Parts: sequence; C-alpha cells; structure tokens
Amino acid sequence: MRKTRPQVIPILSICFLIVYTFIGSIPVLAAMNKTTQQSSLLAESNIIYVNANVADGNRDGTSWENAFLDLQSALSKAKTGDQIWIAQGTYTPTRLDDVRDARTAHFKMKNGVAIYGGFKGDSDEETVENRDFTHNKTILSGALPSGEAAYHVFYHPNNYDLKLNATAILDGVTITAGHANGYLTSHKHGGGMYNSGNNPTLRNVIFYGNKANQHGGGMYNLESSPTLMNAEFTDNEASSGGGIFNWNKSAPKITNVVFNKNKATRSGGGIQNNSCDIIIEHAKFMNNEAAHGGGIANYGNSASTLTDVIFSQNIASQQGGGIYNNGPANKSILTNVIFEQNKAAYFGGGIVNDRESSPILTDVIFRNNESDSGGGMFNANRSAPELNNVEFHGNIAISRGGGIYNRLQSNPLITNVIFNGNKSELGGGLLNESGNPSLINALFISNNANKGSALYNIFADFSLINATIYSNSPAVIYGGAANSKIINSIIIGNGNTAALTDYKGQTTNSLLDVPVERGYKGQLFDATSNPTGPAMYVPDDVFVSPTSGNLHLKVGGPAIDAGNSDANSIATDLEGKRRIQGAAIDIGVYEATPYYTVTYSANGATS
Repeated sequence: MRKTRPQVIPILSICFLIVYTFIGSIPVLAAMNKTTQQSSLLAESNIIYVNANVADGNRDGTSWENAFLDLQSALSKAKTGDQIWIAQGTYTPTRLDDVRDARTAHFKMKNGVAIYGGFKGDSDEETVENRDFTHNKTILSGALPSGEAAYHVFYHPNNYDLKLNATAILDGVTITAGHANGYLTSHKHGGGMYNSGNNPTLRNVIFYGNKANQHGGGMYNLESSPTLMNAEFTDNEASSGGGIFNWNKSAPKITNVVFNKNKATRSGGGIQNNSCDIIIEHAKFMNNEAAHGGGIANYGNSASTLTDVIFSQNIASQQGGGIYNNGPANKSILTNVIFEQNKAAYFGGGIVNDRESSPILTDVIFRNNESDSGGGMFNANRSAPELNNVEFHGNIAISRGGGIYNRLQSNPLITNVIFNGNKSELGGGLLNESGNPSLINALFISNNANKGSALYNIFADFSLINATIYSNSPAVIYGGAANSKIINSIIIGNGNTAALTDYKGQTTNSLLDVPVERGYKGQLFDATSNPTGPAMYVPDDVFVSPTSGNLHLKVGGPAIDAGNSDANSIATDLEGKRRIQGAAIDIGVYEATPYYTVTYSANGATS
C-alpha cells in the first residue's frame, strides 16, 4: 500500500458515508435538516403562507389559518426581503406566457425572496428549522389540471427584469412532471427548471420525473451559474443531459447531490457540459444511462472540478460508462473520485478521454468497470491525461486494455499507479497503440491476458521507470518499439513465460527472472551474457514476502541501490517515501529503508 492511500481512503470513506446517507428519497435531507437549513440570506423578512389544504380563512397569506391556496398568489405578492412558506401538498403553476397555450404555465423565482417548502402547516412551525421536509412533501408539479404537462415547472429566461442572483432561494421542495417538448427552442429544454442568464440558489430540492426533448430533463442552464446544495436528480430524461445540461460558460456549483437513474439518449445521463466549468463536491452518480457518458459528458472547452465523487453502475451504450471527455481544452480535475461497476459497450467502462482531452486525476480508484476496450480508461486522439496515485482493480475489457487502453498518439503521464487483477484478451493491465505513454512507480500484479498480461504494445514507444511487475500471466510485456525504455524495474515471478516478447527497446538497471523472446536488445542489470538464458533471480531473492503480497525490497537484495538515479524525476516512491536513501535509487516501486547497526562499548555507543 502506498503512503498516500491511508490519507486518501478515509476521505473516500467519508464520501461514501455522506452520499449513502442521502440515497433514497431525498434523504439527502433528513440528516441535514438541522445543519444545512438557513433561515434566509436577508436580515429581515415578511412571511407569506401557502397551504392548499386550508378550508377556511381569508386567504391573504398572512398566517397558516389565512394561507394562500396556490403558490402563484404568494409569488405575485412577494417583494424583496420576503419568505414564502409552503405546506405539504401538490401545487401547479398558473402563470402563463401565452394565454393561447396552457402549457406555458410556470413558476418564476424572485431576487430577494426565499421559498421554503416542507411545512406541516400549523402554528407550531414558527421557524424554518421547525419544518420536516422529508416527511411533509411540498411538490411543485408540471402536471396541469387539464391533463397536459407544463413545458417547464420553473422558467427563468434571460430578461432584463429578472436576472436572478443568489438571493433567489428555493429550499425543501420536489420539482416534477415538467415536459419540455414544445415547438419554440426554449420549450425544448429544461423540463424541471430553465435558466438563461440566471443564478438562483437551490437547497434540499428534488428533481424527479422531468423530461426534455433536447437538453436538460431536470435542469437547463445557459450562461447560468446556479448553486445547488443537498439535492437529488432522479428519473429525469432528455436527449442530452438527462439530469442537467450546462451550456456556454455556465458554471454551477453542485454540492452533496445525488444523480440517480437519469437517462439521455445521446450524451450525459447525469450531466452534460458544453464549454462550461462546473464544480462538483461530495456527489454520487449511480444507475444513469446515455450513449456517451453515462454519468457525465464534457464537450468543447469544459473543465469540471470533481472532489469526493462516486460513479457507480452507470451505463453507456457506446463510450464512457462513468465520464466521457471530448475536447482539446478539457482540463478537468478529479480528486478523491471512485469509478465502480460502470459499463460501456465499446470504450472506457470508467472514463473516456478523446480528442486531446487532458484531465488531471489524483487519488482516484477504478474498480470492476467493464467495456470492450479500456475497461477502466480509454484515451484516444492525442489525449494526455495525468494520473497520480491512481488504482485500477478488477477492471475487464473483452478485447484490449483491461485497465487502460491508449490509442492514436495518446501520451498519458502515469505516476504512482497500481494495476491489480485486471483482465483482457490483449493487455491485461495496459495496452498502448501508438503514442509515447510514460509510467513511473507503477505496480502490476495479478493481471491476466492472452498476450501482454501487464502491458501490450503496438507501435508504441513507452517508458517504464521504477516498475514492479509480479504474478501476472502470461507473456508479461508484449511488443515495444525501438525507443521504448524499461529502467529501474523488476519483472519477476510471473510464471514460466517470457518477460519480454517482440520488445525492441532498451532495458537497463532492471531485474528479470524469465527468458526474453525475439527482438530484445539492451542490458539487464547483473544479467548473464545470454539474454535468453536461464532465470537470474527468483522473487524470494528480491522481495520481503512475495507469497503473502509483501513486495517491499529485501534488505541486502539485488535491487537495493542498484538503479539509475538520474532516470527517475519523482522524489518519492509508490508509498510516498523519499527516494535514494542509500548510495543510489532502488529498483522497483518501493524504496527500502536502510537498517543501521548500533554497537555499544564501555565508553558509549558507536554506529
């Protein structure tokens, strides 16, 4: 295990705990009832009451007894500084943009007005904190009395007299049954909420069962940057962006949000971003579906920042079960992210990086993802992602690249990475097809393939520096063009099969224990004069306890201080320990800690 992993796993565990506490019906929200609610962003407020279940009263909104029966009456009355409190029940919009079309009915938020749902509707509820929105459901529905569906439940166009900002608050409601399938362009997007040039604040909100013919079944954002906290998007559908569609410099911030069972016939089952920079923290994408990007699809100049996010059981009928990145300016940043049990029919069960996409992944785990090629990750068309402290466990590709498949001049920089138990026909851990990928501090263990259980190379000049390749089978490294380099690496204990097959590159300061077949050139550390001769080392000579999985170096063994120190530019090993603790860098992924003998004499201790 790496030194960084004990630091990472607790964070990821916290992410699991946070997310699983609000899976289900807005669960989100029960555990956070007391801690996340805020009375208002405003110092003073007048409260307007809404309760569809009130039978008597004068219905002027001044108390629960005299509450308005519909939300629109309260919105019409509200002014800056007011709060609207809504009792449990179902409310439909009545405001029309076109009196000839009842489906244009919608709600519209206001700056300086906070809308709170989830009240029981009695005099005991004197503060926002007194409500229980998980049990007292306030449903804002696009299912109109006529039997038709409103195009949008909330509609916020780019009007000079609207321009919503963070003081427009919606909290503790469910938005459902909007269906954006009209003839006008704006009526084809954002069944639940349509935002163009508007930036409202949404907390404790569920988007459920909304649809759009084109973009954003749950929410559509055009040049809009709403803030979403403690929300849930479930069973929303669209052509693109089943849950949310972000377009043209939209930059929403999304915190503590679940995307579950959303669908897109094209891209982005959970979210699609087109030239947008969004921030997602403490979120989960699960059971979402799309052709490209079951969880998220990023196009153009999009650069998402994801922290503590889980992608689980998302499906892509084509590419990118978890995430699909497509675009030269895609510099997404992923930190403490888990991809687990995602599937893609063709490429990238976990993630696809295409057309020069170059995301940065730190402390990321790919586990049990599946596809035809690139079970965990697929990189194509000059994409150059950076991976640091990344693990690939149990990923499966039917054809190529169980862990990663690099294709068409893709040149990822892979540092401090583990490939464990991945499978494929070619390249159990990694397959390189053209390009110049670089791996430093890479551990390959228990991967399996018909050819190239650890690595399979097709016209690829790869570099492998301070790698440890153990217990993979068969044909450990297959192929490798003339400029390939294997330096400071250990390739032993992989069964009675060739360590290098059809490899034409250089091999220096490295340990091998099995024959080399066809095309070998270069020098092995402490090798015999015949590179196809008998085994030179066995695992017990090199590792502390290989049979129990302890691949740390045995003190005094042949890998200690035996590397080329100039070849590795990384200051630490796979566990984060300082490199070069002796006369020179050690061979393999782990740097050994030297032992010192202390002897005592009558006059004191001497080393």
